[in-house]
Amino acid sequence: MSGKILLIIGGILQVAFGVFHIILGSIIHHSTGLDAEEKALMQMLNIGGTLMVFFFSYVSFFHKKELLTTRVGKSVLVFIIIIYFTRALEEFIFPGFDSLIFSLCTFVGLLY
Repeated sequence: MSGKILLIIGGILQVAFGVFHIILGSIIHHSTGLDAEEKALMQMLNIGGTLMVFFFSYVSFFHKKELLTTRVGKSVLVFIIIIYFTRALEEFIFPGFDSLIFSLCTFVGLLY
């Protein structure tokens, strides 16, 4: 499969993750089990994560050639891989292992 097709598939997955993070923001907002400071911190981190995955989607859709041919583009691809493999490993480090999250993050890391 060509690199451009893989980037399109990756971009679609990134949009799905971005939508998930928007929904997650609503869940955090309506959560009653967190104090105000914890809720604010979780929202700030979630907003950063949301922007990051939408950026990954944007470059995957609209800057395929640059990602595949320039040093900066390849660096962005390596960063995406590191982010997703790190997220997959976190499932083993922190309590509450979720095989779906582990599998999705590993798949996206391998895809890129």
